[in-house]
Amino acid sequence: MNASTIPALTRILKTVPDLDTDPLAFEPLEIDASCGLVETWADGRIRRANARFADWSARTGKDLSGRRFKDLLAPASRIMYETHCVPLLEAYGIVNELMLEIVRPDGERLPVLVCAVRRLDSRDAAVVNFSVFDATATRRHERELLQAQRQAEAAAAELRATNRRLSLQSEQWRVTLRSIAEAVVTTGPDGRIVSINPTALQLFGVEEAHVMGQTVQALGEMVWSATREPIDPEPQPQALWKAGLIDATLIRPDGSERQVSSTVSPIRDDTGAIMGSVFVGRDVTEERAMVRQLAHDASHDHLTGIANRREFERRLETLLRRRSPSQQHSDLLVYMDLDQFKVVNDAVGHAGGDLLLRQVSTILQASLRPSDTLARLGGDEFGLILPACSLNAGLRVAERMRSALEAHRFSWQNQVFQVTASIGISLVHGQDGMAATSMADADLACNAAKARGRNRIHVFDRGDEELQAQRQEMSLVAQVRRALDEDRFALCFQPIVRLSPRPGALQHGEMLLRMRGDDGTLLAPTPYILAAERYNLIQAIDRWVVRKTLEWLVARPGVEASINLSGQSIGDAEFLAYVSGLFAQTDLKPERVCFEITETATMGDLAAALRFMHTLKAIGVRFALDDFGVGLSSYSYLKQLPVDQVKIDGSFTRSLLTDPVNRAIVESIRRISDLCGLETVAEWVETEATMTALGEIGVDHAQGWHVGRPVSIDLM
Repeated sequence: MNASTIPALTRILKTVPDLDTDPLAFEPLEIDASCGLVETWADGRIRRANARFADWSARTGKDLSGRRFKDLLAPASRIMYETHCVPLLEAYGIVNELMLEIVRPDGERLPVLVCAVRRLDSRDAAVVNFSVFDATATRRHERELLQAQRQAEAAAAELRATNRRLSLQSEQWRVTLRSIAEAVVTTGPDGRIVSINPTALQLFGVEEAHVMGQTVQALGEMVWSATREPIDPEPQPQALWKAGLIDATLIRPDGSERQVSSTVSPIRDDTGAIMGSVFVGRDVTEERAMVRQLAHDASHDHLTGIANRREFERRLETLLRRRSPSQQHSDLLVYMDLDQFKVVNDAVGHAGGDLLLRQVSTILQASLRPSDTLARLGGDEFGLILPACSLNAGLRVAERMRSALEAHRFSWQNQVFQVTASIGISLVHGQDGMAATSMADADLACNAAKARGRNRIHVFDRGDEELQAQRQEMSLVAQVRRALDEDRFALCFQPIVRLSPRPGALQHGEMLLRMRGDDGTLLAPTPYILAAERYNLIQAIDRWVVRKTLEWLVARPGVEASINLSGQSIGDAEFLAYVSGLFAQTDLKPERVCFEITETATMGDLAAALRFMHTLKAIGVRFALDDFGVGLSSYSYLKQLPVDQVKIDGSFTRSLLTDPVNRAIVESIRRISDLCGLETVAEWVETEATMTALGEIGVDHAQGWHVGRPVSIDLM
């Protein structure tokens, strides 16, 4: 179809009589034309069509009558009709060669070329005449001619562009190889190097001029890191070491070594024949060193370099798993605690204390066999696993260690200290899962050595009454664990009153913890708290107390509370994050919470304690120094610790009226606290006379049975 289509269509339409004289609404066009003819009203409804169009559309005249022309079209063609054909007819009255698709009732599609003319019939009514051509053969012919022309032109252009493209690709390949961070080496079919990028030159430690055209053996040798065996003991000239993923050690031509992670792949032509190979690798020497260092740090004590508690427990569990009931030899566990280490640490400071711990670990290692494990369990505590060791042999090892420590003199800035150790020994018994029991036995024996004068060795004996008492403590630990699991703890509230009432002040009190034993009775707090501290359960208890107290305070806006915290908790960064998270999750004002800590709780790690306090004080939490006055060294802590209150130990308050020395101590604590801008709280206030005397001294708050006995928070 070409430019003559429209005039031809016009001549055909002149032979078509107007339907104005025909009373029928639809009548086929009896015109024998090679194309389909359709006439529609201005709104697109079909007025008449010839037989060829009816045949192409697979519809009868009745089916076509009144149907919109666009309804015969495929969806995409319908859009083309609406957006192109209709606007062009309205603007110019003519459309030439619009490609559309007619959809037959069975779903088959017929591609057609459509020309259309808008005209007026004899009654001046607007009609549109469509000539529809089967575009299948026409378009195919046009495409074939056009394709042949384009192919001829493209062939010539392709010939001209081929050399430029190959040249550009070659340059891009060279630039890419020189830019990427991986080492890349390619070889030809004879196994000789055909390219090597700068990263590879650096990795292998060679110069390009010395290795180009050489076999890969010029780059060095790849060996397995663990066995030092060559990866390919008989290298083939057509291969670059060994195909596949390789993590190995590279021995460079100069003898130096690097750790390499690499892949080697064959290069094949279209027939699959190997044309060479490509090596892609990277230097992971530093990366692997870092991984080894991280693994070492995770299992070793950062201060002394020996195993840490986690690694010690892992090795003990491994030993227990390997034990069998028929095992003849014994395994020993040694628990060692330095005597009076705190005294030395306080005298020389943390730097001196750290140096002493390093010296102690060096002394202890001198007595070890290769199979033994020495670990720092925490603070000044050390553990030793002696596999396949009799009790007598173990005692000799322990005695050598004790004697060596006793003979050692620690010097620091013109000060000389003697260090001794208390040592407990237990037989490793049981099997997998009983590591904690074995460690507890050795710990009990160590405590017995301390109790009997320090600087001695004690062997765990199940018949030892003293050890049995300590084992009862372990029974308490088990009860604590069950109480945590079964939520058998309870909180009581003991009021703390202001001796000079302040209008609008909230009701204040201390949260006191109680635990129900296995038989349901309430247990005195001191024994199970001490047991929980010794066996690292106190943090779980502290978390429970803080969470329950904050929940209770949220429901009682007129109350503020003090909460006791252990030294283990305030020194733990995870506990700090936990408490901060609890405050962030509630609308509770932090000012309504006061954490009580003792001076001894801060001594273990003063830096961690200060970090804990400063972080929470920044959001408004208050702090009190509990049980103050036991030890005159306490006064220095008033300047170091960011506390808001000082709680005077009850031992001074109880005999305030009868012991002038205790009264003087209370008065001095009150004066020093006042100078530091701190409030004072007197504990164990049991009489009105004591309360009156405290008011005369100037103490701010009172707590005790005279003020109010502890009451379960469930009854308040």
